Amino acid sequence: MRETWRRIRSMIGRGSIENRLDEDYRNRRTSPRFELLTDDARVRSGNRTAYTGTGRIMVDGSTWLPVTFESVYDWDEEAFSSLTYRLDD
Repeated sequence: MRETWRRIRSMIGRGSIENRLDEDYRNRRTSPRFELLTDDARVRSGNRTAYTGTGRIMVDGSTWLPVTFESVYDWDEEAFSSLTYRLDD
């Protein structure tokens, strides 16, 4: 079980949010980066887990911007069914 949580955290950080950033910041010269700072998981239903947390993104190659994210992982599909983030003030 512990390994599964590590895999999910890794997907939130390196995979899913960075893929989303690639879509949102498609015309940039540098690849967006994401760093996970905090996360919290709670069971949403029998086969879904909701995650919330904070991190920071870099889209210009030099400036980190704080973000808050929310996501839902579907264990039957083995994929995120939703993933959103917003820039913090």
